[in-house]
Amino acid sequence: MSFFLLLCMPLMTIAQQTLVLPYNATSLTEEQRYANPDFVAYPASLLDDDSIPMRCVEPDCMEAIDLGLSVKWASCNVGAKQPEEYGSYFAWAETKPKTRYNWEKYLYCEGNATTLTKYGVEGATGCVDGKYELDAQDDAATANWGTPWRMPSEDEILELKNKCIWTYTTQNGVKGYLVTSKTNGNSIFLPAGGCMSPDAQHQDLFGNSWSSTLWLFDYYSQMGGLLHFTSSSYNLAGTKRCVGCLVRPVCL
Repeated sequence: MSFFLLLCMPLMTIAQQTLVLPYNATSLTEEQRYANPDFVAYPASLLDDDSIPMRCVEPDCMEAIDLGLSVKWASCNVGAKQPEEYGSYFAWAETKPKTRYNWEKYLYCEGNATTLTKYGVEGATGCVDGKYELDAQDDAATANWGTPWRMPSEDEILELKNKCIWTYTTQNGVKGYLVTSKTNGNSIFLPAGGCMSPDAQHQDLFGNSWSSTLWLFDYYSQMGGLLHFTSSSYNLAGTKRCVGCLVRPVCL
């Protein structure tokens, strides 16, 4: 069942049974199948062999915050239900979370960094297709929340950096930045969720949030651009595309 065919359905009668799955669920258990629910509630990313109809249930904090910028920023990360929750981790150009984040498990290569199969500019190791902005089907924000949500471009991250006040703080026990608009005073909170790699998760030490733009300073096209921040700095950077980072969507 393709995600893009999932439609928000009208309210169901009380007699209909809805099975609510966590965001990162990839399949039904045997017990859940035996229960034979009428609908499966999103958020969830089911495998193609699950054919039970799904109904659209918005994440608890899916809200577009107007910061007086060219785009509105979501109030939480993909996979989170509160602004301070880290949410789900995605490799760049992948739309589902997973348990291992390395080149061997990366969707757009053939087992290592020198065999890229999509998104490569001149000098790339592997495919050179000239693509440096994510296609919609490879955008974790669009794939999981639907349009008009998408991942921010590098220019939109720079706009957030330059036109807001950044205050490193703690919200409900989670370290991160309160980002407040210089224009209208509205704000979002970005948790320091680190990243997922074969080595460590680095939570509370720094924050990484993907952009939709290939990191063009890496001429091998092995890196994706992102917002990287620590307690003392925040800026554009790049990291390996196979690493799991958080996603903060934007919309017009």
